[in-house]
Amino acid sequence: MAHDNLDFLRGSFTPLVVPFRNGEVDYEDYARLCEWQIENGANGLLTNATIGEPTTLTTEERCRLASVAVEVSDGRVPVCVGTASESHAQTVEMIR
Repeated sequence: MAHDNLDFLRGSFTPLVVPFRNGEVDYEDYARLCEWQIENGANGLLTNATIGEPTTLTTEERCRLASVAVEVSDGRVPVCVGTASESHAQTVEMIR
């Protein structure tokens, strides 16, 4: 989504860690983390940033994490999604 006015990018955007359980991404715990951040004053969420280990996750996992953050946010705060990867093709896929 393109914006001419970037005023919504104000305040603290929390880079989210990715919780794992038994070697798999724990999406329920991730949703709880997103909600906790919003309830405790985050002005936005940053998903798939370097603290979230994006290069160790599949494109599908990264897309699902972004979807969970957007769903939990429900328009209450902006969600910024990191798309960088070691592969140009994967970066393009993430942007789409």
